[in-house]
Amino acid sequence: PKAMAAGRPQSCVSPEAAGSPASRGHSAAISSAVARPTAPMLASCSSSRARSRPRSVSGTAASRSSASRCEAIRAYGRAARRDTTDLEPAQRIARLFRAHKRPFLARRNLRRALLHHPDAAVLHGTLGYAYVDDEQYPKAVASFRRAIELDPEEPEYHFNAGRTHKKRKEYAEAQAMFMEVLRLAPANTEAYKQLAAVSALSLAGDVLKIKLSNQLL
Repeated sequence: PKAMAAGRPQSCVSPEAAGSPASRGHSAAISSAVARPTAPMLASCSSSRARSRPRSVSGTAASRSSASRCEAIRAYGRAARRDTTDLEPAQRIARLFRAHKRPFLARRNLRRALLHHPDAAVLHGTLGYAYVDDEQYPKAVASFRRAIELDPEEPEYHFNAGRTHKKRKEYAEAQAMFMEVLRLAPANTEAYKQLAAVSALSLAGDVLKIKLSNQLL
């Protein structure tokens, strides 16, 4: 993704939180798996409001949106520390970072959470989204496939893996994934559309290969 313009809202993760070790007991380790903005970072999130120069209406709205995301991340961090077995806060924080155009921070938090919940399919699935955001498709496929291994009856993981294979022009693999989605969820109309699309792309590729082969003969 393109870098955001200058004056963009800063990340909600402090350098201290980003580099904190996750090896001080189970509860402390899970807490460190989730971004915890410190006072300086929370100040930086709202620093735009302290600037003296006037802001446009759209700039003010963006600043408020950034501050709201920071507050939400802080709230989910508190929730994670209260209940170290709850995976929802880590997912929510990752989604907020993705919405904030910070997929690398989403991945960092998810990887930390996975250190303590390695068999949580939903975390692997969410991690796959964060890789797709940065067009890291091989890693995205690996994350979605790991989620499928852990929860093979969840159609969403097959669907996302299929779309990622499609982006990589791996049409046979994509077809297999979408067919599995339809087996698990026959009413999924989007899977039908995707299957039709990859089938057409695969056929077009085969036709082109035949033409090129005939030209070489």
